[in-house]
Amino acid sequence: MTVPLVSEAVQDFVARDFMKNRGYLVDFVGHSAFCLEAHKGGLLHESDLNQLNLYPNGYGLHIVTSRAANRSAGRIDINLAQAVPDAADRVVTLAKPLVDIPFAANLTLACIELGLLHESAVAPLVAQGTDCGFELLSTCNETLGSLLAKEQRLARVIENGVGYTDVVLHTSIVGQTFQIQSTGMNFFHLNLPETIEGDFVEVNVLLFKTLDALSHYCVPFHTPASWMGKDGVYTHTLGEVYAELKERIQNYSREELFDYLMDLDCDEAKFETYALGMEGQGPHDEDIVERACDLLLESAELATHFSFRLDYSEGSNEAHRKVEMQAMRSQVQELIDNGSAHSRLLVALADALETCIDLSDRHFFIGGQQFEGSESEGIGLFETILVVVDDRMSSLFDEAEEGFNSYAENCAEIYTALPLESREVVAQTTVPIIKRTQQCLAHLRQIQLSLEGTPNA
Repeated sequence: MTVPLVSEAVQDFVARDFMKNRGYLVDFVGHSAFCLEAHKGGLLHESDLNQLNLYPNGYGLHIVTSRAANRSAGRIDINLAQAVPDAADRVVTLAKPLVDIPFAANLTLACIELGLLHESAVAPLVAQGTDCGFELLSTCNETLGSLLAKEQRLARVIENGVGYTDVVLHTSIVGQTFQIQSTGMNFFHLNLPETIEGDFVEVNVLLFKTLDALSHYCVPFHTPASWMGKDGVYTHTLGEVYAELKERIQNYSREELFDYLMDLDCDEAKFETYALGMEGQGPHDEDIVERACDLLLESAELATHFSFRLDYSEGSNEAHRKVEMQAMRSQVQELIDNGSAHSRLLVALADALETCIDLSDRHFFIGGQQFEGSESEGIGLFETILVVVDDRMSSLFDEAEEGFNSYAENCAEIYTALPLESREVVAQTTVPIIKRTQQCLAHLRQIQLSLEGTPNA
């Protein structure tokens, strides 16, 4: 593998690859004659002809021909205005991307039938005749994109105590799909009381069961439980360790748990100790054991306070869950009527439950690589939407975030592509999902703001 031999191998590969895939571009007789005349006329130098020796096939001739053509073009001056009087109009027309007119027309009809677009907005475009495809598609793109309101495309970001908003959701029609792309995490922070006690215990259960309902009936965003709970996507092995040690964690003080882990023989343990960062025999490094204690105790806190869900047990179905949500809504209303100190949050929960109850009769599952998108590469669009409990479970969150990032690295971009190939699909699938996304983000923001308005109520 000396340098000259590598160079020759690369040249040979490039030449053969060109001839295999683009060899039809070379006219050996015509191009050779053109290059000969160009050489006689001074457009080609002797050094240019070396390409014929480096690539003794059509690729070398293609390179030489391209040089001759470019140099010829550089010596020709055409007055475009005189040669083509309507050049400006032609350039605009030629600059438009090629559009499938029947597809654009069907999509426009779908938007009109759904009441998203009025015929009067389309009539001037149709009057253009066969040139209207690009304008129709642009109008549909804007119409569908408007279903996801600007305020729901924003993430609230806090850096150094200063808050600002950042656009993290973008939409566009690509091919025959409507793409929603995420360019950043959209965190919804919950400012909960320092201790979950008193009348907030009941409210807290309703809060996290409502979040679970939203993730089930709107779009599958991440709650704390799905992000880093015992069955969490990114802390699954740690969840198994917690399940194995659950009884010990409940009965031990932190000091007793620390002593147990310090002297643990990892080779004899019945669980995967690497999830705690531990290996070998004790005594272990104190910092590692401290972090292991944090992970296990935070897992216990998450399981105790932040993992409430609707009933998905064997035998349950959507009808059962609808009844459960209706009972939750009645419970929320009763707390509001009794003058709860958390009434602002309860009103937000009542609104969210109303949406979920309404969606339950026409619910269909989203996800599981159902649509083209980045989910097949590791991370789905809706996984970038995450509810976070402020100032809690930081070690557990860091563990889950590391797992998330390892999957996200496989994605060039994070998106989902909703189908647009027929009016029926647009009406029954794509538009409902866009609307569900809008509703979900609006409810999450309402819940977040209700807690910001009454901190630690």
